[in-house]
Amino acid sequence: MPMIKNFLDCPKALPTIAAWIHDEFWSDKPGHSVESMLARISKGQRNSLPIGLAIFEGGLPFGTVSLIEADLEERQDLSPWLAALYVVPEARSKGFGQLLVESCVSEARRCGFPALYLYTTIPSFYERVGWQVLGSTSGSAAVIMKRETTG
Repeated sequence: MPMIKNFLDCPKALPTIAAWIHDEFWSDKPGHSVESMLARISKGQRNSLPIGLAIFEGGLPFGTVSLIEADLEERQDLSPWLAALYVVPEARSKGFGQLLVESCVSEARRCGFPALYLYTTIPSFYERVGWQVLGSTSGSAAVIMKRETTG
């Protein structure tokens, strides 16, 4: 059975998680490395932003998601954001992504945030789990989405 853990509770998995996040979302950005991502995610919190979560099964990590203050330069007015949702390819289509998203929503609710935001090029995945398109991003095919944390 999959288990969600805060980054604070799985320090040995953080180098693997940092590599996933870097390779998937940051590898094309100059000045960023797996080591800098590891330093960044190691600053995760339990009761305030940023909060990092990982999903484990059989003691092995299979994916990650983060709850952060801001994730889009042009929309600093929106906070907090679901960011860096990643599930290893061999574990996709098994519900891990949905469990990570729901856990992130629960963390936002627990911390007192009434809504959270994300941007994505795959809105259909998020629409299936209660997110609504809020608008488009400038210069990209991505859309901004919102999810209420109550209800």
